[in-house]
Order: sequence, then structure tokens, then C-alpha cells
Amino acid sequence: KMIVLELSFPAGRYHATPWGRHVNEGAVEWPPSPWRILRALIATWYLKAREIPATTVRSLVNTLSLPPGFHLPRASTAHTRHFMPLNKGRETTKVFDTFIQIGEKDAVLVAWDADLPADELTALRTLADRLGYFGRAESLVEARVLDGVTGIHTNAKPLPDGEAAPQKTELVRLLAPMNPAAYEQWSNEFTATALAALGSKPTAAQKKKLPIVPTDLFVALHADTGDLQAAGWNLPPGSAFVNYIRPENAFAPAPRPRAFRQGPLPT
Repeated sequence: KMIVLELSFPAGRYHATPWGRHVNEGAVEWPPSPWRILRALIATWYLKAREIPATTVRSLVNTLSLPPGFHLPRASTAHTRHFMPLNKGRETTKVFDTFIQIGEKDAVLVAWDADLPADELTALRTLADRLGYFGRAESLVEARVLDGVTGIHTNAKPLPDGEAAPQKTELVRLLAPMNPAAYEQWSNEFTATALAALGSKPTAAQKKKLPIVPTDLFVALHADTGDLQAAGWNLPPGSAFVNYIRPENAFAPAPRPRAFRQGPLPT
């Protein structure tokens, strides 16, 4: 049995900048990163679904920490460029807004090879139904959990370590959460290494300067991006880059036949 989440974009656009990239680089995350998906669900819980018990959301997040597979629809990249004021008289700066363009009736399918108990499945349905945007705020989204799905055509999925990318695919790196066991191991090793770097008899003042490590994966997914960058983290605690493959023609332009015009031509 699979857990399948459908993400459709009524405006036909998906805006999301990958971790570590600047918005003006013109890079767009495709497929959406698993890290972004879980953070969106947690944010929706905080803002719109606090009736769901925290223990249920925590357990749901732990289950969905497995790297999912994706079915990506036909898509193309596009961008707009405009000038934003700098609040310094009449000075402006040019901003590139790059996005994925997909059909208004197309959808991204996200599939986890897992099963959920009834309370967690109900929670996921509620969170999906109340998700208003995904990625940047311009990315209006309609999400729902598909029932009775036992398999999908997965055209973007994790690449096992040591394997070469198959023909007609390309490699992309997506930010993904560690599973709870891997996070606990990483946290213990990180803390031990940081303490060892202070010497055999660290002072209390030195210990206070150590980076704060979240207690578990659920807490790690709450971290604010600005705070992480200010603290010097090159990756959010609890995350790792995972190699995914996607079709090499993921952004191939699709021909759109022109509709036959009825009646007299305009003058």
C-alpha cells in the first residue's frame, strides 16, 4: 500500500528556490524537496489545524521522513524580471522570478512506500486539504490524499548509492530529512565531536557557545531558515542531500495545438 499526495497548482506555476541557491540564480526545485513537503505540513498544522494532537503529527512526520518517489507532469521553466524598490530614494534592484510552468489540470504525485494508521491518515488528509500554498506564497496549491492507490508511474525517485543514473535521466540533489534513527545518531556524533574540539576540560562558558542541536527530527523541521544561516549551518540540522533522478527532458516544451476559430476573422 502507498501513501500518495496530489499537488496541483491552479495558477499553473510552482515557485521554489532550492536550499543554498540565491533567488536570482534562476534555479527552481523540481521535483519539490521532501524537506519542503514536511515543513509545509507542519506549518499548516500550526496555522490551521491545531485540533490535531501533536503526538499524531510527530508520528506522521516520522513516517513521511522516508524519501518519496514522484510522478512529474510535463513542465517548462519560465521567468519574469522586474525592479523592486530599495527604500533609498528612487533606487531599485532587478529581481528574477523563475518558476515551473505546468498545466492547470496537471498534478505532481508524491508517493511514500508506507502505511499509516487511521488517525495519522485522517491528519494527513486534513493538513492537505488546508494547505494554501506550497513553495513561495505565489504558489497556490490544491492538495489531497488519493485513496486506494497501490502504485504510480514514478519518473523521479532516489538513486541508490553507488548506482549510475539510467539512460535518458539526469541527476538532481534534493534536501531531505533524515529518518529518526539516523537523526539521533547524527546528533550524538555531532555533539561529541563539538565537545572534543573544546579539549579535555571545557568550561561552562565554552559549552554555552556550542551550536544548539534540536532534540529530534520533528523539532529540527521547525528551524527558521534565517536563524540557521545566521548561526552558520550550511545545512539544516536533521537534513541531508539525496540524489534523485528525473527525466532528462523534464522541461521539454510541449506543443499546444491552436483552437480552430469559428466565425469571421477579426479586422
